Amino acid sequence: MVVQKPTIGELLDANWEYLEWLETEISAEAANAYKQQLQQLIAKAPPTGTKIPSPLRRLGDSLIWPYTSMLKGVPMPSDPINLILWNKSKADDVYDKLVNYFIPPLHDVRTCSGTQYTYVDNSKFGGYRGWIKMKHSLANCVCLGFQKRCHIRLFDSVDKEPRRFGYYTIAGIHYEELEGFPPQHKIRDWDNSQRFLVRLFLKSFPFVGSKGTVMLQQPGEILQGVAHDGIATAIELR
Repeated sequence: MVVQKPTIGELLDANWEYLEWLETEISAEAANAYKQQLQQLIAKAPPTGTKIPSPLRRLGDSLIWPYTSMLKGVPMPSDPINLILWNKSKADDVYDKLVNYFIPPLHDVRTCSGTQYTYVDNSKFGGYRGWIKMKHSLANCVCLGFQKRCHIRLFDSVDKEPRRFGYYTIAGIHYEELEGFPPQHKIRDWDNSQRFLVRLFLKSFPFVGSKGTVMLQQPGEILQGVAHDGIATAIELR
């Protein structure tokens, strides 16, 4: 991939809802700490135009980057992609199922989570190639007053993959806690939280087809100080 480094102004604009929530519901210090985190990421990012080898994984005729990034245009891994929903799985449809039919339902937490991006390449069948912003952000608790949560970000495929997968959603799931001073979200787990939500998903919905797993990253890789197994669950929706 070729780096297209965003400005700090673009990052602040992309995260304005989260920054507003931090300042209003947590503290001004928490919002300032997140701004400093964004500035540090910008400082670490390679210059625009730098070519970075970034492995893509194949889903039929689509290619996906198996990570998320806090910086649009910069393949610096933040979270692993660890869930793929395919066939009748536009991100808006998955969101509707998780909010209205999931037992217990998940809650929209876009305003209290940082914005992330991933990368897809659908150019083999004339589709979109480039960075995509998370479409939805959900958790098993509401924004106000939470300390711990299982959190999922949904990313839409943009195009319909023609061979097998159809419209698909790729997702990153993790468990995190709000802690420290000033309080910040800290990742505590990738794998158990993914398996927890997958079990609930399979119990909640009668329209699940095939289910399997796929290795998307190196097992044991450490992201944000926490190791993960590199395995994503793939679920077909009918």
